[in-house]
Amino acid sequence: MINGTEQLVAAQRALLDTAHNVGLKALEGATKLMDLNVQAARATLTEATAQIKSMLAVEPGKVFDKGFAVQAPSTEKATAYAKHAYEIFTTTNGEIAELLQKHVDESQEYVVEMMDAAAKNAPAGSETVFAAAKNSLAASRTAYEQAIGASRKIVEMAEQGVSAATKAATPAGVAAPRPAAPAAPAAARKAA
Repeated sequence: MINGTEQLVAAQRALLDTAHNVGLKALEGATKLMDLNVQAARATLTEATAQIKSMLAVEPGKVFDKGFAVQAPSTEKATAYAKHAYEIFTTTNGEIAELLQKHVDESQEYVVEMMDAAAKNAPAGSETVFAAAKNSLAASRTAYEQAIGASRKIVEMAEQGVSAATKAATPAGVAAPRPAAPAAPAAARKAA
């Protein structure tokens, strides 16, 4: 015979373990995203410093003749950052979904076991009630699986859209050469 109290305590422990594991996965994803942001900030600082040093190395009157300008991050870098962040989000989401799916499966098994135990001890004639409950449980499980399948298709479509946008944005990120500074003001200074 199944002891309901022990099973209920076991189910609560399993729920607590699942919640703990989901929290750990969320923190792991947040840590990866934070590391990505620190790497991006470090690279931006290094590039800006190198750019400023190159500007300082030029004679003071020639800085504008060289056409120096603070460059925005390239489209390729921005796209790579966005893609990496998206990968972190989707990986973390997938791992959390897997943990939750496992818990849902275990919970459903628990409910079926409890229904079977209750059916064994139920009075005669109640078999149809338990059969209807099991059919309802199976129908809800089917609806749940269909919803999960539909959400996975939506995620796949979103990933295809991100991939297509990445491919489309990368060639557009090639910057045209910057025109040289106008020569008229320098010629006017020589004439004066």
